[in-house]
Amino acid sequence: MSVPIEISAQYGDSDSKDAVRPSHRAMNELFEENLRGRYFQTIQKLSIVFRVSGSIWKFEPEGPDHLRYSRRDKEITIDLVIPESRWRGAASGEIRAYVAQGVKRCFELLVARAKKEKEIIDETGLLADFQKAITEFENAEP
Repeated sequence: MSVPIEISAQYGDSDSKDAVRPSHRAMNELFEENLRGRYFQTIQKLSIVFRVSGSIWKFEPEGPDHLRYSRRDKEITIDLVIPESRWRGAASGEIRAYVAQGVKRCFELLVARAKKEKEIIDETGLLADFQKAITEFENAEP
């Protein structure tokens, strides 16, 4: 079974990648470990795409953006736009906290869309498993 929540990213430069990618990878590992149930009727994946601004590419507006549902791909996806001011010069713990808050907001929007599409079959399990993963992420050493 595929992981029901996955994070991918588009980085604005190598510095943005160096700053945010450790959080990106850690979160995907925790989702893979903790989200193992069957939560949806036909949806295969909830996808969060980090759009991390840097010196080459700039993304806006800050926060969750472009919520999309693809019946063909059986996926609901959303962008999380992270401006340069949120990671440049920030400590790794500050970046992790910012990313965690952004992912939580995105998750809420993804779940709301899945509900609208009448796709959720195990909301309690989904919410509990997500909370376990995000709590582990927040409590881990940066």
